[in-house]
Amino acid sequence: MNNFKRWTNIAGWSVFAIAFLVYFLSVERTGSLWDCGEFVTGAYKLEVVHPPGAALFLIIGRMFTLLAEIFSSNPSDIAFAVTLSSGMCSAFAAMFICWITIILGK
Repeated sequence: MNNFKRWTNIAGWSVFAIAFLVYFLSVERTGSLWDCGEFVTGAYKLEVVHPPGAALFLIIGRMFTLLAEIFSSNPSDIAFAVTLSSGMCSAFAAMFICWITIILGK
């Protein structure tokens, strides 16, 4: 049982690493049009973007914008940080789906 849990953890974190690496290499480095730019602005100013809003995403995005402000003075890095937070959340979702699939497949 312990060996199964170890391999399950390795598989999940490997999926996370691969998904995050792919997203990091393909993420847009600046702001863009439509909803992406609206979510970047909403996360930076912590505002409601669409009714009913996406509160959790905006709070997570705000934490990433604070990190971007600490490490850089370039405004385009704020947009990069919010889109990177989206990639990290997607990579975590892929990791959890991997774990769920392995556990249900067992």
